[in-house]
Amino acid sequence: MTDKSAPVGVNHINIQHAPASALMEKRKDGAVVHEPTARTPLPNAFAYTVPDSCRMGGFGRTLLYKLAKEGRLRLLKAGGRTLVCGDSLRALIAGRTA
Repeated sequence: MTDKSAPVGVNHINIQHAPASALMEKRKDGAVVHEPTARTPLPNAFAYTVPDSCRMGGFGRTLLYKLAKEGRLRLLKAGGRTLVCGDSLRALIAGRTA
């Protein structure tokens, strides 16, 4: 399904997200704090976040979006989040066209 308001080359998909409460922890003093988990992206994931994709590819956000505009990298939208298609990222890193 393609959304007409999305930038060129961006497809919208529906992915279920973990509730925000899963990333929160209550301290002894009663304060609730957000505890992001440090993780390494799976090598064969369906999609990657923009920061993970930049780390894996060794380039910045600006180049990532330029590559997407040129059609060399495929972007997906999940809710309000932009994800990079895993196959297209792996092909780009390997030197093949997405």
